[in-house]
Amino acid sequence: MYRDKWMCVIKNNDVAQYISNVLNSCNADLDKSVAYVQEHCTEEEFIAYRRLIGKIMGEVVIEGLMPLYKQHPEIDPDN
Repeated sequence: MYRDKWMCVIKNNDVAQYISNVLNSCNADLDKSVAYVQEHCTEEEFIAYRRLIGKIMGEVVIEGLMPLYKQHPEIDPDN
């Protein structure tokens, strides 16, 4: 399941919501950076960067947000 279970120890809903906001904001900024690279770099650079950022964004979701939302389903924006 999750390699790191540190998020599952967050008990406070306000703290969980704050972490959710920060992690979602990070992913939004990373996504914006991909669009920027696409506009300003070569296709080869763009593809490599997009692959790297996709992995990072995936880790944020799988290792950060999923365990947090499992413990605090009321803050999951998909609920």
